[in-house]
Amino acid sequence: MAVDEVFEYQLPEIKDDEGNDEAVIYVANMTNQPPPPFLFFDANTRVLKFRPDSIWYQGLTYYFMIVLKELNSDTILYPYYCTVKVSGVRIDPEEYLNFTDITFKMTDIDRESKGALIWSHPVNLTFVKENWDSMFDVYIKNVTFRAHNTTMPLLDFNITHLGEDQMTMNFTCTFDRPYLLGLLVKKSDKLYIHMKSLTRCEGILLAGQVVLQWHDIRKHD
Repeated sequence: MAVDEVFEYQLPEIKDDEGNDEAVIYVANMTNQPPPPFLFFDANTRVLKFRPDSIWYQGLTYYFMIVLKELNSDTILYPYYCTVKVSGVRIDPEEYLNFTDITFKMTDIDRESKGALIWSHPVNLTFVKENWDSMFDVYIKNVTFRAHNTTMPLLDFNITHLGEDQMTMNFTCTFDRPYLLGLLVKKSDKLYIHMKSLTRCEGILLAGQVVLQWHDIRKHD
């Protein structure tokens, strides 16, 4: 089928030939195969409705199952494997969309463990704050990292203020144990803010690729 095409298919009426149970029918996903996100199934009317209304479905193939089974049995069932192909050439987002490269940097952290993260372009700071934990990991690498190969988590990391420029995010860190200024100056401990997945940020950071940076957490006079 094609993008923006609507196709409906009604499944035949079902019944249990032996008459000792009720026959049911439903749609299920196939293991490790992408299901069609544009498929809608009405169990009352037994109608399958396909509506690929986005160009991003173009050139892709999806898979699903129609399962016929007895209501009160987990063993008597019959799966029917189905394939949906959307015509056209698959679109490459890198070629189709206009991306803006976005970077950020961190300011020095003061004696109260406060700092700021500053984006290179205005972004949706409210969205970033509300989805911070799902988008970013924040951790420390100290001088013993090479020996134990383990990062150190922070006890807490709070976004405390969003700048009106839509570029500045003030934050406060809470460490596992209080860091003394003298020790931080002498050691090479570093604070990392690492994005978990770029796909989660699509469309909110100017639909751009985000380049992440780390910043030395040693405090300065």
